Amino acid sequence: MKYVYHFIRYLVKIGLHFFWADHKIEGKEHIDYKVPTIVVSNHPNTMFDVLNGVHFINNGIKFLANASLFKSKFNNWFFTNFFCIPVQRPQDIGGNRILNNDHAFDAAIDYLRDGGYIYIAPEGTSFLKRQLLELKTGTARIGLQAVQEIGEASEVHILPIGINYTSPTRWAGASYVKVAPPIKLSQWRQSYEHDPYETVRIVTNNIKEVLDDLCIDADTDEEEKMLCFDELTALSRGFALHNTKESFQSSHQLLFDIRSQDFLSNIAESKEFKDKSAKFTSLGFDTIDFQKVFYFHKSKLMHFVALIFFLLISVAWWPIFMPLHFFIRFVSNKIGLYIGYLSTAKLVLAMVLTLPGIFFFCYYDERILGLDWPWSLDLVLLYIAFQSYKWLNISFNELSTMRKIRAFSEG
Repeated sequence: MKYVYHFIRYLVKIGLHFFWADHKIEGKEHIDYKVPTIVVSNHPNTMFDVLNGVHFINNGIKFLANASLFKSKFNNWFFTNFFCIPVQRPQDIGGNRILNNDHAFDAAIDYLRDGGYIYIAPEGTSFLKRQLLELKTGTARIGLQAVQEIGEASEVHILPIGINYTSPTRWAGASYVKVAPPIKLSQWRQSYEHDPYETVRIVTNNIKEVLDDLCIDADTDEEEKMLCFDELTALSRGFALHNTKESFQSSHQLLFDIRSQDFLSNIAESKEFKDKSAKFTSLGFDTIDFQKVFYFHKSKLMHFVALIFFLLISVAWWPIFMPLHFFIRFVSNKIGLYIGYLSTAKLVLAMVLTLPGIFFFCYYDERILGLDWPWSLDLVLLYIAFQSYKWLNISFNELSTMRKIRAFSEG
């Protein structure tokens, strides 16, 4: 199964390359493959976070997944065999607060004892906002217990990862993944022996503090909206962002500036806030997919030249991409998934359709266009055509968004 895991991981890496317009990963040097590690991250976008947040880690990873995913026979077989460990939450067992996760914890600790990596989303659920929920204590409990059981000379790391999206549910957005230095759990070995409950609380708070620096964490819905308003204002004044890292840093600073003001406690009741909220909604903005507006490309001239170049080469192949794009969008919307699963559904559908799509492209090339050339050239042109279609979508989105930004800033 190890080879299956890595085969799937490489497929995901290729899929993400095509899915995102820009995908930045920072801090990979903090990964220590010699030490058993618990990977943790914020969890804004359901299963997509698992794909986006760990595909660059070379070790095989087992994932603690909510028990509701294992209910059917097929799902139980699939997730059990494909590197997942079921963990119970109250909502998985009818709201009952009495949970039995001994088996899950034992399985995770056994894997760590063998030098493995496990992934946990410590919020316990996915929340499609730029806010961190209160962290569950399971990560700290598993890690500290593993340190105790593995032995005196052992070390277990917690590797915090922040996942940031410019548009979490849409194709051709951007993502910024930031890896922090690991939290070394051996430093709490003695305190855990004397006071396990307090030590678990301290470690959990430590994880929360690190994740706060790795992602955008608004405390309330009102604070998140204020951040959106300030981001719009910055862009309307011609503020330039060159990449997703700059977008993240700018939003982080704006959030800090908002918190340094003393009017936040009463902001929701102010007329100015209510007026801005109404205008924000009337222009079609929402806090879920809002982040897309706070990312633009470095050189409009280079963007334009590249786009013209792509158009001249690949316009003949657009009839393939347009139906495929709308088919994927139609299917992912039609099946009525929770919005947080849309990006995952689009990525999986695109990967499933890739191979038949290549065959159809070659058939289209030869039979419809009458071009008889090697498959290798077909694949190169297919890649160029796909990229041109993606950049055209980005250009239209940017133009549409800039009009909304100007409308928001007027008056």
